[in-house]
Amino acid sequence: MSIRLAALTAAIALALGGCGPKEAGTPAPQQSQAKAQVDVTALADQYFEDNLQLNPCMGVYLGDYRFNDQYCLQTPAHFEAQRALTQKYLNKLAAVDPSRLSGEQRTTFEMLNFDLNLAKDGERFPNELLPINQFYNDFATFAQLGSGTGAQPFATVADYDAFLKKIDGFAQNADLEIGYMKDGMSKGVVLPKILAERLLPQLQAMVVASPEDSLFWEPIKALPASFSEADKTRLQAAYRAAITNQVVPAYQKMHDFIAGSYLAACRDSDGWGGLPDGKAWYDWEIRSQTTVTDMSADQIHNLGLQLVDDIHGQMQKVQQELGIPGDLHALFTHMQNDPSEYFKTPEQALQAFRDLKTKVDAQLPRFFDKMPKQDYEVRATEAFRAANSAAGEYQPGTPDGKRKGIFYANIYNLKVQPIYGITTLSLHEASPGHHFQIALQMEQGTQSRYRQFSGYNAYVEGWALYAETLGKDMGLYQDPNQYYGHLSDALLRAMRLVVDTGLHAKGWSHDKAIAYMRDNSSMSDADIQSEVERYMALPGQALGYMLGRRDIEKLRDEAKAALGDKFDIRAFHHQVLGVGAVPLAVLDDHIHQWIASQQKA
Repeated sequence: MSIRLAALTAAIALALGGCGPKEAGTPAPQQSQAKAQVDVTALADQYFEDNLQLNPCMGVYLGDYRFNDQYCLQTPAHFEAQRALTQKYLNKLAAVDPSRLSGEQRTTFEMLNFDLNLAKDGERFPNELLPINQFYNDFATFAQLGSGTGAQPFATVADYDAFLKKIDGFAQNADLEIGYMKDGMSKGVVLPKILAERLLPQLQAMVVASPEDSLFWEPIKALPASFSEADKTRLQAAYRAAITNQVVPAYQKMHDFIAGSYLAACRDSDGWGGLPDGKAWYDWEIRSQTTVTDMSADQIHNLGLQLVDDIHGQMQKVQQELGIPGDLHALFTHMQNDPSEYFKTPEQALQAFRDLKTKVDAQLPRFFDKMPKQDYEVRATEAFRAANSAAGEYQPGTPDGKRKGIFYANIYNLKVQPIYGITTLSLHEASPGHHFQIALQMEQGTQSRYRQFSGYNAYVEGWALYAETLGKDMGLYQDPNQYYGHLSDALLRAMRLVVDTGLHAKGWSHDKAIAYMRDNSSMSDADIQSEVERYMALPGQALGYMLGRRDIEKLRDEAKAALGDKFDIRAFHHQVLGVGAVPLAVLDDHIHQWIASQQKA
């Protein structure tokens, strides 16, 4: 379960993850006297704008439609310009004396320092040689944009013409990606074979005989009645030609390249350790995805093993309450095989999530003193990508509220969407999880645009996982089956610490990772396979959830202990959410300062 990476990564890609503000070198004291006072907010916003100009595809996810007709061509010149931009702003930041900063300016400095230094460190690794995987790729993202149901607007004639130009860029970029993959074949920087195989049906699904059968024809089916007949006729002809001559050939070409050449060169190893410089690369991914600098892969692995044991102990108590005899595997088997634990139809599942939205919304004022103005809607994950998607995903809306947030519930296979898991999934993806946090952040008018759209995996996913725990105080886990669902998802996040590090740092195979999750949970085989292959494709991303949640819980416990009767959960949440998405070290500093201010009040 995650925020929709195709959307969120584009929308908040400026927060490139990182190694923490303390890693970037602090200017020597003897230099600080010569440094002028710098408006760090203005500096960060200029970086945001320069980066957006360089990566115009992000604009549509931000509600910034200046670049609707542009595609982010991943040329060698683009990568060189990205490196130059990073160095330019590192040089600018070196002129800032952080000791003269406080409040928002200091927080923004630490974030920008964090991002730029991580990006600089990451230049060592050839990410461009692995441009696609089965979980996140341009081809799936572009299909959603072109379907008319995603972030790309299709309201005016200009919108339709803009997407036609974007199709030109997409087709060019597909050729560029094949070129990088060929380079990767010669250097041993290739996908595990099983992940490349998973891409083939995704790509083949977009290869249709008739343009009218294409997902990209959907906007033409929905042409606004206000368009002139001349425009309708012209756009129909233009989209028919673009789908036939550019879109379908691009999908076919990538499919045929993978099936005909790439698969034979793919590696048999399943983790990042099988790549050249793989250990250092994975260490960088850990820092990027967790914003934690003081934990090694081994330490994270061992923490995961401990947490799995702890959660198993809590599950045994639920097993006793449910009256299911036998060991923990008996409970897992019951949950896997009991028909009453599964929805009968996709429509029933979708309605259950919508009903739960109403129930959760009524509880939110008890825990939060500020609500997002923007609402969200519940949709089914689109069929063309559902087989390789998570059980639930969130796509942010726009700051002006014109496009709502979307909670995608995957009802493609009801065996991976059990009834007992819907409460914790909704709390995570929607409110008070991803939707709540991201919408509030985008609605803040006092922070810079750079801060408005920041996103750090450990903070964002850590908050959403923490939001799941609030269901207990909301009274949503009184049904032991729903509480089991909460524990089951917590177990998943603990197992992720074990399996992600196992795959990428300890040489685990795909099959060993699957066997570990099967032995320790009641997840379906299909869900386990999807999870393991996700970790293979996105090293380190799955680590941010539990590490982020534990940090927020630690801060809450510290605040309770320090403030006693003065502690107010709504005020604590206000502080955690009010600072916006930040590295965990920055969040820690912010909450500690707030605790100190409350003690003095």
